[in-house]
Amino acid sequence: MPSMILGANSKSPITGLLFWRRAFTLAIGLFALSACGPEEATWRAYTGSAQGTTYRISVVSEEQNEPELSLLVEEIFAAIDSSMSTYIPTSLISRINSGDTAAVLDPHFIRVFDAAWELSAQSEGLFDCTVGALVNAYGFGPRGRILEVDSASLKRILARTGYNLVRRVDEKLIMDRDPISLDFNALAQGYTVDVIADSLIARGFEHFLVEVGGELRAHGNNSRGEPWKIGIDRPNETINDQDRFVALAQLENCAMATSGNYRKFWENPDTGEKYVHSINPKTGKAESSNLLSCTIVAPNAMRADGCATACMIMGYKRARQWIASQPDLKAMFVYADERGDVKIYQTEKFPSLN
Repeated sequence: MPSMILGANSKSPITGLLFWRRAFTLAIGLFALSACGPEEATWRAYTGSAQGTTYRISVVSEEQNEPELSLLVEEIFAAIDSSMSTYIPTSLISRINSGDTAAVLDPHFIRVFDAAWELSAQSEGLFDCTVGALVNAYGFGPRGRILEVDSASLKRILARTGYNLVRRVDEKLIMDRDPISLDFNALAQGYTVDVIADSLIARGFEHFLVEVGGELRAHGNNSRGEPWKIGIDRPNETINDQDRFVALAQLENCAMATSGNYRKFWENPDTGEKYVHSINPKTGKAESSNLLSCTIVAPNAMRADGCATACMIMGYKRARQWIASQPDLKAMFVYADERGDVKIYQTEKFPSLN
């Protein structure tokens, strides 16, 4: 988990560091398309709370299999929390962070660790899953703030922060410094979405939308036989339902995640420039960024989730350059220009309906 944006408005057990970043995406199709015409009989929706947030799974199916799907989803959440929730003292990641060098990695942990390490390398360390100590120091971990972040304490924390200090050998982690504190919060919800989606595909479902805490993955079509339509929140300080969305995206067999400090940004009273403040995992310090939100469309939700977070720490210009080097990604950036005006940039193939 790489970056923090100061000015929190939410915090959850599996998104402790991402207290800022869910520019919550509203799945328009989930609500508007489920209450009309003959398609109503084939529409199934499963909702609940997990991982400190809410989830909604919409399935187009003629089968009445609610008990089976509900049990499946509950089992997936429990397994992933047991592996990667820093808010559960007995979880695998908590035991590793407490110094358990004999811990054997489970398949969920291995997949997320490998993805985190790869993204860290791709982003030159701006995405980093070894920031658990920084998370705790700034007060966004399970124990709240544990120390004052002065230069001396920051130096000690940074000495054991860096993705290149940890590696995996089969089912074991090898750490070059002790202790190193891991945090997968920038990937875990996206990964959960993928596990649920892949489980639905394995059971023969062809048309569904899985959403956990705003991260989502679409497969097939909605009940009208059309691609899923998703609204992306406008980064305003207040919510106006009539002008809520900055764009509509059309998704089919892909995933989407949005990160950003969309409600809380700082405006320079002299220049009108707008910024968010991120914690750079290389320096451990807050840095200004004019990138207000980033929406990523990717083949899977874990990739979209992590890359959206990485872009936020990069800032608009660098993130735009980096996205151009990632052929599997499509992006929409909401940023503030030199005059403080909010602007939108999207890559050529971003599936916007606007």
